[in-house]
Amino acid sequence: SMEELLQTRHQIQRANQTLNQIPAWSQHHSQAVALRQTNQTHLTAIEQMLAIEQRAQTALQKSQTSVKAISDWRSTQMLWQQVIAEVSGISPSSPVFAYAQQQLPGYRQQLAGVNRAIAAEQKAQQALKTAKSTASLAQTRQGMAQSLESLQKVQATWQVAINRLREIPNTTTSFAEAQPLLTNYGTRLSLIRDRVAQEQVSLKTYRRALGLAQKAQAAQQQQKW
Repeated sequence: SMEELLQTRHQIQRANQTLNQIPAWSQHHSQAVALRQTNQTHLTAIEQMLAIEQRAQTALQKSQTSVKAISDWRSTQMLWQQVIAEVSGISPSSPVFAYAQQQLPGYRQQLAGVNRAIAAEQKAQQALKTAKSTASLAQTRQGMAQSLESLQKVQATWQVAINRLREIPNTTTSFAEAQPLLTNYGTRLSLIRDRVAQEQVSLKTYRRALGLAQKAQAAQQQQKW
């Protein structure tokens, strides 16, 4: 863990302080110098790993924000990519190699989560864009609609726009923008649905009247009056 790395660093630093106290005339001086150099190699590797862990913590904090702009997600993505690249570059001969390998799966899992968030944000943006363009098409069709068939097409178009908005998750920035549009489009759909229903009643009434008229005409021709 990071705490263990910090503890090891502290132990090495204390050991080096002790080694520095061995005078040059001591028979152990050369051994102390060699051990201090070895310790310094370990210390440098630990410092490198701690710096990477610090960046990983920053990336983790950014990853925990569930709703943010795609530019922020990409910034977090780059942080994780940097961390993974640095850890992957640690030599097998490094004293922190085993620790680094243990951390890699977690880092990659975090990056995968960020990648999914970016994909969801992109999908939500596309759904919002499609909903708006579909709503624009519905308005155009509604302005020209006269027949029952054309009105039904308008109704179906508004429904498609609403369906696209409902696809947008509440974990994306597009969700907030989609909510007032849902209300607006829902109202428009309700109005056109009522108009379609009225037109269907009118058509049914017309057809019934036409049928009665045709029967009356047929009866007249047959002189059944």
